[in-house]
Order: sequence, then C-alpha cells, then structure tokens
Amino acid sequence: MNGLTITGEVRLDNRDELFRALDVGPEERRRLTDLALILLAYERWGEACAEKLLGDFAFAIHDERTGRAFGARDHLGVKPFYYRVSEKGLAFATRASAIGEIDGLPLDLDDRRVADVCVPDLECVDLTSTFYLGVYRLPPGHRLTFEAGRASIAPYWRPDPSREIRLGSDEEYVEAFREIFTEAVRCRLSGKTASMLSGGLDSSAIVGFARAILERDQGLQLTTVSAMTDEPGCE
Repeated sequence: MNGLTITGEVRLDNRDELFRALDVGPEERRRLTDLALILLAYERWGEACAEKLLGDFAFAIHDERTGRAFGARDHLGVKPFYYRVSEKGLAFATRASAIGEIDGLPLDLDDRRVADVCVPDLECVDLTSTFYLGVYRLPPGHRLTFEAGRASIAPYWRPDPSREIRLGSDEEYVEAFREIFTEAVRCRLSGKTASMLSGGLDSSAIVGFARAILERDQGLQLTTVSAMTDEPGCE
C-alpha cells in the first residue's frame, strides 16, 4: 500500500471508531483486515496512529519511501514484541528465541536476567531485558522507530494514577461498570466465538454477558470450553 508494508499480530476493538475517523465506506469496511486498517491509520496520523488504537496488538510497518520502520505494542502488553538492532538492521518477532533465526546472529544467554527470575522481588521490575543479551522487549504502551541504523523507543500511553471517577451512588457505579464491561465483551465477539469457562467469577461473568449479547444482536449461541479432570473437587 503506497510503499508501506505491515506485519504483526493484531486484534482491534475499535474498528467502527476508526472507520468513522478515516472515512472508510461500507464496502471497504467488510474487506479490511485489522492490519490493513492500521496501515490506513498510519497514512493518516503517522506514528501517532498507535494512540488511536484499542485492542491487543504488536505490529511493525516498513516505509519504503523513507527507509524507516515503525512498530508499537498494545497498552498493557498482551501481545509480545521482541527486537534486536545490529549491523544487519532491525530484527523483530513475537518470540525472543526467533530473533536469531531472523538476523542469523547467535543468541547468548543473559545470566543477570536468569537471576532476576529466581528472585521474586526482581521479577517484572525490568520491562525490557530478555534471556538473551542484546534482545529486548518493547515495553507495553510504547512505540519503536528504526531509522539510519538506530532505534528510538518512546511511550505513547501511560496510566494516569491521579484520575478518579466519582458517582452519586452504588447503583451508578454498578451501571457504569456494566456499560464498560458490556462494550469490552461486545467488541471481542466478531466472527465465530468461543469462551473459556472455568467456573470462577471472572469467566462466568464474561460468558454470561457474551451469551446475552450474541443472542440479542446476532441470534447466535455461545460455545464454551472447560478443562475437566477426574480429581475430586474439580469444578
């Protein structure tokens, strides 16, 4: 698309919002994949496109016109994004051990990272290192730009700990949560959908809402999948 190439693992939850912002017509909406939609967003907003996306994603775009590569990882880091910069350029993947397969360079173990895993207080403090020297994780809510042999990393989103929501009653809090939760489930029901059902409160709530939404909006039944064992007490 106009000298742009994209690859990644993406599920967008705000497709309708992006369609409206990008003036995408009804016919084109049906054929656009999530990756193609991100390319349109990149053409419109450049690197600021990451701020417009909602969902789980890790993607990279190569712009043949400028020789620049651009990538981003979703707000909470659900999708992995690993990379290494070397004399061969930028190598990236959703699996750290795949980096050596891409750039052909050896993977040397990082003993310090292994030690961190063995000390619970240190685990999850470092958001960038991996088990391999020179291979890094792109932190959640960050974007990467690679140009002229150098990579720059910058955040496009940070949670605001000072923000508070104050409503007038318990009922209003319940209704506000229900509205947000309903939309969070609804936007994940595109295509054929199945849900894990463990018997706990979390998955049971998701399944309950998903079933009601599917039946109301599409007249479909929801498939659930549970892991069962023969052990006594299995829910």
